[in-house]
Amino acid sequence: MKRLNSFLTDELKGRDAVPDLLRGIAVIKMVLVHILEIFLVTGTFTLILESNFFYISGSTGPTVFMMVMGYYIAKSKKDNRDGLTRGLMLIFGGILLNILLNGSLLYHFFIGESDLNPFHYIFAVDILIFAGISLVLIYGVRLTTKFSLIVLIIMFAAVVLLSDYLPKNYFGTDYLMRYLGAVFFTKEEWSFFPVIPWLVYPLAGYLFANFENKIKLSVSQEKGILVIFILFTLLTIPGVFSGLASLSDYYHHGSQIIAWNLIFLTGYIVAVKYLNRVAGNNSLFYLIRWIGKNVTPAYVLQWIIIGNTGTFIYRTQSAESLLIWFPLIIILVYAGTYIWNKNKSRLIRD
Repeated sequence: MKRLNSFLTDELKGRDAVPDLLRGIAVIKMVLVHILEIFLVTGTFTLILESNFFYISGSTGPTVFMMVMGYYIAKSKKDNRDGLTRGLMLIFGGILLNILLNGSLLYHFFIGESDLNPFHYIFAVDILIFAGISLVLIYGVRLTTKFSLIVLIIMFAAVVLLSDYLPKNYFGTDYLMRYLGAVFFTKEEWSFFPVIPWLVYPLAGYLFANFENKIKLSVSQEKGILVIFILFTLLTIPGVFSGLASLSDYYHHGSQIIAWNLIFLTGYIVAVKYLNRVAGNNSLFYLIRWIGKNVTPAYVLQWIIIGNTGTFIYRTQSAESLLIWFPLIIILVYAGTYIWNKNKSRLIRD
């Protein structure tokens, strides 16, 4: 245990604890969500979906990833052209991840055992592709105008407004236009993180970083926010998601859920900050922060493991099996992330 604590202390030295903790909690919860969605029998999954657990997890999972990403873009001294390049790399990385996580499924297609459309899986708009698009848009604005902050505020407002008024369906026959529509706003089975509404969250993180120094909260004010946060959550959860008929409706949500998410996340972030202050120096918090620091390889690994395993056991597992699957995959993700970090320089060089 001393060796583990020493390793974690060295790894996390000089880093801001709260963003790493937020991302660490988010990726662990997303492992659980993906197991529930892909492994559990349909009846059990439906009951969980109806309980709003998935929607709340979405409000503290991908939304947190995107807000923290936007926050770090604002804080970064990275050249805008380098940021654009990173965005393009994330888009291509997202496509590669889609191929890897659906590897076994695509294999069955190519040997003639499945009639699925492989392009829906290869080019699915998952979070890495969306993150890359977000980087391209934000760094593109910063590169092309001196008034980038004003432009990004206008973009934020525009996304919120458009989320309610843009058409959700594409009825044309042009496949390229259909795909591009799904990337930006229309509903398709392969569109999980369309630009509208999800661009709101990296923009919110970016804008918060620009005004952070003007926000100073005392301990008593933080406690007051926590009380309001708990009451707000308990009183509003039954109604805010009641109009959603499916996960697709959540992925393509409108201004009501955007507003709820942003209010909820304000209290949630204060809660995590408070927890870190009172209990952040123990091994569990350090472990969560470490996986949050390494969120990209951890996210990729969990999807490769869950996606390919799911091809063989899709919706066949009981609720009790979570007691095996969840800790097993968490251990594999931590171990795989550690091995990747130890060898990535050599692997990339070779």
